[in-house]
Amino acid sequence: MRLIRSRLGLLAGSVAMAVGCASLAGCGGTPAGASTPQLGAAAKGKDCIHLHFFENTTAYYRGNSATGVGAVGSYHDRLWASSAFAKQIGAGMGTFAVTSQDSVSGDLIEYSTEQDQFAGGSFVISDYFDRTLMLAGHWVGGTDGAGMYVKGTSGRYLGMTGKVVWRILSLTKTGVPTELKYVLCGKRRASG
Repeated sequence: MRLIRSRLGLLAGSVAMAVGCASLAGCGGTPAGASTPQLGAAAKGKDCIHLHFFENTTAYYRGNSATGVGAVGSYHDRLWASSAFAKQIGAGMGTFAVTSQDSVSGDLIEYSTEQDQFAGGSFVISDYFDRTLMLAGHWVGGTDGAGMYVKGTSGRYLGMTGKVVWRILSLTKTGVPTELKYVLCGKRRASG
Protein backbone atom coordinates (compact mmCIF):
# COMPACT_ATOMS: atom_id res chain seq x y z
CA MET A 1 0.00 0.00 0.00
CA ARG A 2 2.97 2.35 0.31
CA LEU A 3 5.13 4.13 -2.23
CA ILE A 4 8.87 4.61 -2.53
CA ARG A 5 10.77 6.93 -4.85
CA SER A 6 10.93 4.43 -7.73
CA ARG A 7 7.17 3.96 -7.45
CA LEU A 8 6.73 7.71 -7.88
CA GLY A 9 7.24 7.10 -11.60
CA LEU A 10 3.67 5.85 -11.59
CA LEU A 11 2.59 9.39 -10.79
CA ALA A 12 3.32 10.59 -14.29
CA GLY A 13 0.34 10.97 -16.59
CA SER A 14 -3.12 11.16 -15.07
CA VAL A 15 -2.05 11.06 -11.41
CA ALA A 16 0.34 13.97 -11.86
CA MET A 17 -2.54 16.09 -13.15
CA ALA A 18 -4.68 15.28 -10.11
CA VAL A 19 -2.02 15.62 -7.42
CA GLY A 20 0.33 18.55 -7.14
CA CYS A 21 2.21 20.46 -4.50
CA ALA A 22 -0.78 22.76 -4.06
CA SER A 23 -2.75 19.88 -2.53
CA LEU A 24 -0.01 19.00 -0.05
CA ALA A 25 0.93 21.02 2.99
CA GLY A 26 4.52 22.00 2.20
CA CYS A 27 4.86 19.63 -0.78
CA GLY A 28 5.25 16.41 1.14
CA GLY A 29 2.98 16.59 4.18
CA THR A 30 -0.61 15.93 5.00
CA PRO A 31 -3.33 18.31 3.83
CA ALA A 32 -4.26 20.79 6.52
CA GLY A 33 -7.88 19.59 6.82
CA ALA A 34 -7.18 15.85 6.66
CA SER A 35 -8.99 14.25 9.58
CA THR A 36 -8.93 10.62 10.67
CA PRO A 37 -11.95 8.61 9.48
CA GLN A 38 -14.00 7.20 12.33
CA LEU A 39 -13.42 3.48 12.79
CA GLY A 40 -15.35 3.42 16.08
CA ALA A 41 -18.67 2.61 14.41
CA ALA A 42 -17.25 -0.72 13.23
CA ALA A 43 -16.29 -1.58 16.82
CA LYS A 44 -19.43 -0.49 18.67
CA GLY A 45 -20.70 -3.22 20.98
CA LYS A 46 -18.02 -5.74 19.97
CA ASP A 47 -14.88 -7.22 21.52
CA CYS A 48 -12.30 -5.20 19.57
CA ILE A 49 -8.70 -4.10 19.64
CA HIS A 50 -7.33 -0.87 18.18
CA LEU A 51 -3.86 -0.84 16.62
CA HIS A 52 -1.87 2.22 15.60
CA PHE A 53 1.49 1.92 13.91
CA PHE A 54 3.68 3.24 11.12
CA GLU A 55 5.41 1.72 8.11
CA ASN A 56 7.88 2.51 5.42
CA THR A 57 8.61 0.73 2.16
CA THR A 58 11.96 -1.04 1.91
CA ALA A 59 11.64 -2.61 -1.56
CA TYR A 60 9.40 -1.93 -4.53
CA TYR A 61 8.99 -3.96 -7.72
CA ARG A 62 7.29 -2.29 -10.65
CA GLY A 63 5.32 -4.86 -12.62
CA ASN A 64 4.97 -2.88 -15.87
CA SER A 65 5.47 0.56 -17.39
CA ALA A 66 1.85 1.74 -17.03
CA THR A 67 1.31 4.96 -15.04
CA GLY A 68 -2.49 4.95 -14.74
CA VAL A 69 -5.07 2.21 -15.10
CA GLY A 70 -3.20 -1.06 -15.59
CA ALA A 71 -0.21 -0.20 -13.37
CA VAL A 72 0.79 -3.12 -11.12
CA GLY A 73 3.55 -3.88 -8.64
CA SER A 74 4.58 -5.38 -5.33
CA TYR A 75 6.40 -4.11 -2.25
CA HIS A 76 7.89 -4.93 1.16
CA ASP A 77 7.33 -2.80 4.28
CA ARG A 78 8.79 -2.48 7.75
CA LEU A 79 6.23 -1.88 10.52
CA TRP A 80 7.15 0.42 13.41
CA ALA A 81 5.77 1.15 16.90
CA SER A 82 5.94 4.94 16.48
CA SER A 83 6.54 7.73 13.99
CA ALA A 84 10.15 7.88 15.24
CA PHE A 85 10.73 4.65 13.24
CA ALA A 86 13.08 3.40 15.97
CA LYS A 87 11.50 0.08 17.06
CA GLN A 88 10.51 -2.36 14.31
CA ILE A 89 7.52 -4.49 15.35
CA GLY A 90 6.75 -6.37 12.14
CA ALA A 91 7.06 -6.67 8.40
CA GLY A 92 4.65 -6.68 5.49
CA MET A 93 4.48 -7.42 1.81
CA GLY A 94 1.82 -6.74 -0.75
CA THR A 95 0.69 -6.26 -4.31
CA PHE A 96 -1.32 -3.54 -6.01
CA ALA A 97 -3.10 -2.87 -9.29
CA VAL A 98 -4.62 0.38 -10.52
CA THR A 99 -7.92 -1.04 -11.78
CA SER A 100 -10.07 1.87 -12.91
CA GLN A 101 -10.69 5.59 -13.03
CA ASP A 102 -13.76 7.10 -11.37
CA SER A 103 -16.03 8.45 -14.12
CA VAL A 104 -17.17 11.43 -12.02
CA SER A 105 -14.05 12.61 -10.15
CA GLY A 106 -11.39 11.21 -12.48
CA ASP A 107 -9.63 9.70 -9.45
CA LEU A 108 -7.68 6.48 -9.94
CA ILE A 109 -8.94 3.42 -8.03
CA GLU A 110 -6.39 0.90 -6.75
CA TYR A 111 -6.81 -2.64 -5.43
CA SER A 112 -4.23 -3.72 -2.87
CA THR A 113 -3.57 -6.86 -0.84
CA GLU A 114 -1.04 -6.77 2.00
CA GLN A 115 0.06 -9.40 4.52
CA ASP A 116 1.51 -8.12 7.79
CA GLN A 117 3.42 -10.30 10.27
CA PHE A 118 4.02 -9.43 13.92
CA ALA A 119 5.50 -11.49 16.78
CA GLY A 120 1.97 -12.22 18.07
CA GLY A 121 0.27 -13.05 14.77
CA SER A 122 -0.56 -11.88 11.29
CA PHE A 123 -3.36 -10.42 9.22
CA VAL A 124 -4.28 -9.73 5.60
CA ILE A 125 -5.65 -6.45 4.24
CA SER A 126 -7.39 -6.30 0.87
CA ASP A 127 -9.74 -3.83 -0.75
CA TYR A 128 -10.14 -1.04 -3.26
CA PHE A 129 -9.32 2.58 -2.38
CA ASP A 130 -8.94 5.99 -4.00
CA ARG A 131 -5.30 6.22 -5.12
CA THR A 132 -5.55 9.91 -6.03
CA LEU A 133 -6.65 10.84 -2.51
CA MET A 134 -3.88 8.64 -1.06
CA LEU A 135 -1.24 10.49 -3.06
CA ALA A 136 -2.64 13.80 -1.83
CA GLY A 137 -2.02 12.70 1.80
CA HIS A 138 -5.63 12.04 2.80
CA TRP A 139 -6.69 9.22 5.09
CA VAL A 140 -7.88 6.41 2.81
CA GLY A 141 -9.40 3.00 3.20
CA GLY A 142 -11.94 1.28 1.00
CA THR A 143 -13.89 2.96 -1.75
CA ASP A 144 -16.52 3.97 0.82
CA GLY A 145 -13.88 5.62 3.04
CA ALA A 146 -14.91 3.45 6.00
CA GLY A 147 -11.70 1.41 5.94
CA MET A 148 -10.15 -1.45 4.00
CA TYR A 149 -11.07 -4.97 5.05
CA VAL A 150 -8.61 -6.74 7.36
CA LYS A 151 -8.74 -10.34 8.59
CA GLY A 152 -6.57 -12.00 11.23
CA THR A 153 -4.80 -15.07 9.85
CA SER A 154 -2.68 -16.37 12.74
CA GLY A 155 -1.80 -16.01 16.42
CA ARG A 156 -3.76 -13.56 18.57
CA TYR A 157 -5.47 -12.10 15.46
CA LEU A 158 -6.75 -15.42 14.06
CA GLY A 159 -10.42 -15.12 13.11
CA MET A 160 -10.70 -11.42 13.93
CA THR A 161 -12.01 -9.07 11.24
CA GLY A 162 -12.16 -5.33 10.89
CA LYS A 163 -11.08 -2.23 9.03
CA VAL A 164 -7.92 -0.20 8.49
CA VAL A 165 -7.38 3.38 7.37
CA TRP A 166 -4.03 4.89 6.49
CA ARG A 167 -2.29 7.94 5.08
CA ILE A 168 1.06 8.83 3.57
CA LEU A 169 2.97 11.17 5.86
CA SER A 170 5.45 12.34 3.22
CA LEU A 171 6.11 11.64 -0.45
CA THR A 172 9.58 13.17 -0.18
CA LYS A 173 11.11 11.14 2.67
CA THR A 174 12.90 7.85 2.02
CA GLY A 175 10.52 4.89 2.25
CA VAL A 176 7.45 7.14 2.03
CA PRO A 177 6.45 6.89 5.74
CA THR A 178 2.83 5.94 6.35
CA GLU A 179 0.53 5.96 9.40
CA LEU A 180 -2.05 3.18 9.92
CA LYS A 181 -5.00 2.72 12.29
CA TYR A 182 -6.77 -0.63 12.69
CA VAL A 183 -9.85 -1.93 14.45
CA LEU A 184 -10.04 -5.73 14.67
CA CYS A 185 -13.09 -7.36 16.29
CA GLY A 186 -14.05 -10.86 17.30
CA LYS A 187 -12.87 -13.39 19.82
CA ARG A 188 -9.30 -12.61 20.84
CA ARG A 189 -6.85 -15.44 21.13
CA ALA A 190 -4.05 -15.69 23.66
CA SER A 191 -0.74 -14.64 22.14
CA GLY A 192 1.59 -17.31 20.99
